[in-house]
Amino acid sequence: MPEARKNLYFGPFLLFVSLILKVNVKFSYACDMRFS
Repeated sequence: MPEARKNLYFGPFLLFVSLILKVNVKFSYACDMRFS
């Protein structure tokens, strides 16, 4: 049962992290385009 609970929290956390990474990549790419 603890394993299922861990997955329940781990799924949304992974989604959140991937979203942050996507935003970071997009933002740094925009900065590169602006300053180069």
